[in-house]
Amino acid sequence: LAMPIISTIRRLKIKSLILIFVFFTLNSITGCVQKNDLEKAQDYIQQSEAYYQRAISLYKELITKGKDLDRLRLELGKLYYNHGDFKQAAEELKGSSGNSQAKKLLGISYYRLGNFSDALEVFNKQENIDDEALYFQGLTCEKLNLFDQALELYKKIKDEGLLTKAKEQVNSIEKQAGEIHIDDEDAQVASILKNSP
Repeated sequence: LAMPIISTIRRLKIKSLILIFVFFTLNSITGCVQKNDLEKAQDYIQQSEAYYQRAISLYKELITKGKDLDRLRLELGKLYYNHGDFKQAAEELKGSSGNSQAKKLLGISYYRLGNFSDALEVFNKQENIDDEALYFQGLTCEKLNLFDQALELYKKIKDEGLLTKAKEQVNSIEKQAGEIHIDDEDAQVASILKNSP
């Protein structure tokens, strides 16, 4: 009776050891796989940055040659813009003449840089303005406390994604406007207004 029990215990210990070995082996393998994937991701980031810098160099080289400057400045400006380098984007887009896409990206770049006066000036000069530009023009007007203009701009937006955001901005402006009461601001002015014909 003791022999079968000892034999069963040995088999359980061996199975336990095998399971523990398999567990640690799989854990080690998946850890290596995750590490390799992480290293690959980091390599891709480095390659992406290298390609980004190469593209910038090529655009600048082409611009120095002086052919098709508007297109090249727009494309280089878009490259900077898409990488979040709004200062460089604005510099390139300023040099592009009249293209509506260049103006829109220039206005948004100025907005992102906190240069609201220049952003508004660019937006106001645009003739064919799309919904994205209208939205950012509205945001710019808000930053400059031009709330009536912002409301008018938001109401022109038709794009579904931007329309939701625009409605949120409209609600925010209207809520803030509703919270201001002349009685709270200046009692003397409130009294004059109440007693005036």
